[in-house]
Amino acid sequence: MLYAGVAEAQTVVTVTIEGVRADEGTIRVALFDNRKDFLKKAAYTAARDVTSETVLVSFSAVTPGKYGISAFHDRDGNGELSTNGLGIPTEGFGFGNDAMGIFGPPSFDRASVEVQGDTMVVRLRLRHF
Repeated sequence: MLYAGVAEAQTVVTVTIEGVRADEGTIRVALFDNRKDFLKKAAYTAARDVTSETVLVSFSAVTPGKYGISAFHDRDGNGELSTNGLGIPTEGFGFGNDAMGIFGPPSFDRASVEVQGDTMVVRLRLRHF
């Protein structure tokens, strides 16, 4: 419960994305705060232009809690993870904890981290097919 004049704690979350294969496009990262909205409706989103094979994307005021993380390398600039005719991603993608699903994305729980404290760094590696 919050009282008047008392701010809720906030965490600076930096997501380090490794395995970027081309110096073009944008890395897009999303934090999801519940299972139902995972990969559908993000609580927080951020993007950073690619300048090297490792890209840092920061969120400045995240409310502590459990968040599923997804990221992808938007090389073509369309704002979505591009796929081929079979639905297989044609752009690099990754999830919190480097989680992978079987024939699809991982579950919210497998891709989630507990956000807490003043600052937090999360690392993930992009996958490429």
